[in-house]
Amino acid sequence: MNIHHLLNDKRNERAYNTGEKSKIEEEKKEEPQETLIKVIQNLTQTPDLIEIFGETRTGKSTLSLCFFKSAEASGLKSLYIDTEQNIPYLSRPASYKLCLSLEKLQDVVYHLEDGYGFLVLDSIGMPVLGSFAKASLRERGNMLLAMQAMLYHLKDYADRNQCWVLLTNQPVSELAVMDIEDKWERKRALEERPPFGDKCSYFVKEILKSELLYSNPSESLIRLTAWGSRTYGRGTEILKMKIKFSKVIIVKKELCWEFSI
Repeated sequence: MNIHHLLNDKRNERAYNTGEKSKIEEEKKEEPQETLIKVIQNLTQTPDLIEIFGETRTGKSTLSLCFFKSAEASGLKSLYIDTEQNIPYLSRPASYKLCLSLEKLQDVVYHLEDGYGFLVLDSIGMPVLGSFAKASLRERGNMLLAMQAMLYHLKDYADRNQCWVLLTNQPVSELAVMDIEDKWERKRALEERPPFGDKCSYFVKEILKSELLYSNPSESLIRLTAWGSRTYGRGTEILKMKIKFSKVIIVKKELCWEFSI
C-alpha cells in the first residue's frame, strides 16, 4: 500500500468515527464540470469579440445556440440576434431578436441596453451578402464600412459591459479564387478563404472555423478549429460537435456537454 492509499484510508476511518463521511462525499460532488461558456471566455480571458465562420450547414447556429444556453444557465444576461431565421420558432430563446435587413440590425446594435453579459449575432455577414448582388461598387463599399462600424461599436460595448460577443459569418465567395489557373493552388485558396467582410476581421479577437467532417440521415459531426487566434495555432482543434436529431453532444478533450435543440 503506498502513502496516498494510506492517507485516504486514515481519512475515511476518521470520517466514519466523527460523522464526517457525508461531508467528504459532498466535497466530491461539488467538483463541477467546466461549463461550455467557459470555452468561449477562456479564449480571450477578458470580454471581447469572437467569430465562428464556415460554410453553410456546418453547425454555426447550433453551436451558437448551445453557447447561449450555457451562458444563460451560468447567470449571464444574454441576447440572441438572428439575421437569417436560423433558429426555428419553437427553439427560440425568450431573449431573441430577428433582424432580416441591415437597417434593422443596425437599429438593434446601436440601441442595445447596457447590462448584457453575452451576445450572439448570427450572422454579421448575411444582411450585407443579401444586398451585395444588386449593389453598385460604391454601395458595396458602404455596406462593408457599415459592418466595420457595427463591430467597432460591439467591441466598445463588450469592454464597457464586460460582455462576450459571439459572431457567426461566412467565408468570402468562391468566385474570389476562380481565376487562379493552377488547380492545386485554386483548391488551397478555396480552403483558406477568410471570413466575409474585408477588414472586419481586424476587430475580432479570436476567429474560429467550423467544418463538416461527415453527415448522414441520422447524424452530423462538426469540428471547430482555430483560424486566426492569439491563443492557438491555426488548425488547432477547439472542440467537436455531434448533432443527432434534436440532441447535440459537444466534446472538448475529456469534457462533454449535451443539449436539446
